[in-house]
Amino acid sequence: MNIMKQESTKEMTGWGHHPVGPTKQAEAPPGFEGKGSITTKAVNVETKSSLPSKQTGSINRQKNMPVDSRSQGDILVPMTPTCPTERRRSSMGVKRYKIGGKWWYMAYGYTRDAKGMQKRFRKKRIPTKEMAEAFYYKMKSAEFAQTYFNRKRKQEISVSQAWENIFPVIKRDKVSWQSDKGRAKHLLEFMGDRKVRTLTLKDIESYRTFRLDETTRRGRVPSNATLNHEVGLLKRMLNYAVKCGDLDINPLVHVKKLKENNTRDVFVNDEEFDRLYECANADIQPILLVAYDTGMRLGEILKLKWSQVDLKEKRFRLTPRDTKTDKARVIILSRRIVESLKKLPRGIKRDSYVFVNPDTDTAWVDIRKQFNKAKKAAELEHIWFHDLRRSFITNARKRGVPESVIMRMSGHRTRAVFDRYNIVCEDDLREAVELIEFARNKELKRAKKK
Repeated sequence: MNIMKQESTKEMTGWGHHPVGPTKQAEAPPGFEGKGSITTKAVNVETKSSLPSKQTGSINRQKNMPVDSRSQGDILVPMTPTCPTERRRSSMGVKRYKIGGKWWYMAYGYTRDAKGMQKRFRKKRIPTKEMAEAFYYKMKSAEFAQTYFNRKRKQEISVSQAWENIFPVIKRDKVSWQSDKGRAKHLLEFMGDRKVRTLTLKDIESYRTFRLDETTRRGRVPSNATLNHEVGLLKRMLNYAVKCGDLDINPLVHVKKLKENNTRDVFVNDEEFDRLYECANADIQPILLVAYDTGMRLGEILKLKWSQVDLKEKRFRLTPRDTKTDKARVIILSRRIVESLKKLPRGIKRDSYVFVNPDTDTAWVDIRKQFNKAKKAAELEHIWFHDLRRSFITNARKRGVPESVIMRMSGHRTRAVFDRYNIVCEDDLREAVELIEFARNKELKRAKKK
């Protein structure tokens, strides 16, 4: 019968208790000398075979020696040493910290709201670890309840339904609502039945390709600016659906605009305008004159009422609702505008329109037909009505009016848009060089006299 040799354990520097045999001792792994304790499994040093587990466990309990439950062989298997200086990592989102000699706990982590947006939470100065863990689990439970129980089921609306929801708001608040109505017509034709939640960038690219196969009313391919306006309207429709709670997020929020290159440099000088004015019908001559001498937009002119006209002070007063930029503006009138307005018939009502279509006795809605006749007769078929506004800005700048004053007269709010209307032609460059040479010669003459 094999007899287990038992000897008293011997304390080693930095090394835990372990049984020492007559022929072999367990050595500490490299790098762990003096850094903790290690436990070994008792073995028969004479026959190199393990004692039965019960007997081994009995002997270990007698000698107060812990058993390594991970050891399955018949040799000495050291347990993984534990470094006493190793910092204990925080469990979950709970962390212990010290302030002013007192220990506190902090609970922290991330949750998601019903819309799927990630939010961070952090609670400091919690007295106990149990309370911090309770707060952490409370936040996680709230996230689960909000996400799965309190979340409203979103209605699957289509693009056409999104347009029907926003159209009354656009018509009420936007002066150019008819332009948006025309853009929506193209959108609904291509994707009216699509669910807004399923729209992707691929759908937008397909729509752009579809539109490039069509032509505008001028017989041209839609420009990048036109496509940007249409896609921009679609994104506004989806943003409104999000605000109304019909959609969680706008799936097209990251769709970028196409690069635009639609800067127009057509300029109408005084001689060309006089030709256009003479060839135009008498009914639209005052409209052309107001556009050329004030730089007002066509929509602002056609909606002008006599209540906004002061011929004595020679001015128009536009309210924020009358302007594209939602900003009130005062328009100072030239003498020939005042004389032209005095010849127009005035309605009995004070709020009657200034420019009335004689065929319908109502305000002008569109003068495109009359304007096209006039420019064709004047051999100026390349110009647009909006070029009159651009020409006013350029003429004012050439005649020495400060640009800040011109921007206030024309109603431009940003310098970037104003620069697109302020045309600098080759004659301006020549005049600039002449001014520089004149100033240089003047300085040289002064230097010679000294």
